[in-house]
Amino acid sequence: MCDIREVQAFCYLVGLPICLAELNLSNPTAAEIRLVAENAVVAGETIHATWFPVTAEMVEAAIWAADALGVDYIAQQK
Repeated sequence: MCDIREVQAFCYLVGLPICLAELNLSNPTAAEIRLVAENAVVAGETIHATWFPVTAEMVEAAIWAADALGVDYIAQQK
């Protein structure tokens, strides 16, 4: 199984975004991220194909966590 650093290394190597700034979202507001999270969990979205319930709160936390990890990874590459 891969860990997050392996996935980040691959994405970084091939030029895929690993933080919000690399998606041209340098300073999103909490409300903007919350809106994305809420839309990700509307009825019928594939996010519900998991074996556990996924909430907007979970998605929001995951977005912020992934961004922080990506920013940290990029900083370590310099």
